[in-house]
Amino acid sequence: MVNKIILGSKSPRRQELIKAIGYPVELRTKEIDESYPNDLEAEYVAEYLAKKKSLELRNGITEGELLVTSDTIVVLEG
Repeated sequence: MVNKIILGSKSPRRQELIKAIGYPVELRTKEIDESYPNDLEAEYVAEYLAKKKSLELRNGITEGELLVTSDTIVVLEG
């Protein structure tokens, strides 16, 4: 059973969305290297970075906590 959602993001909008569904939310972030392989297609970059965040934060998660990480990219002119 999930008692608390741990948000691995500083995004106020993501925090607002989780609170809107009625779950307590706690922010936990770490500075991570947000580089990614040059040959990684743009459509996979956000997922790659979200996984990097989750790997950095997962050791601090306890029973009853659900870790949510995410990322966003913007592609301009292709």
